Amino acid sequence: MKTTLPGLRTLTASCAVLISALAAGPAFSADPPPWMNIIVGGPVPSAAETAKQDVLALNTAMFALYGESAKIISANILAQHPVILALFSGSGGRLMLYRPGMPRLEAPPVPEVYQLLK
Repeated sequence: MKTTLPGLRTLTASCAVLISALAAGPAFSADPPPWMNIIVGGPVPSAAETAKQDVLALNTAMFALYGESAKIISANILAQHPVILALFSGSGGRLMLYRPGMPRLEAPPVPEVYQLLK
């Protein structure tokens, strides 16, 4: 088999280009330009910091669930059981009676004498 000179030149040029491309390797910069910060982002947080942020996010998300559950449970309890609610304050407080199927009944406020003598 006879090798032609143009074929040998093409093969040599292709090998030279391939070797120079492999020798150069990937080019890395120490820091990306500022306009690439949107893509690259900041430093990666530690595993402990990530775990802390996850727990705080879960805690915040669960408060909405707790609030909704409390409303449902309160309505269910008040619909089935009588409840006396006492709210204490410097002026004597308030007493309320919740009866199933009936409106709330509130006790009258304490007399002024009680507030003064207390």
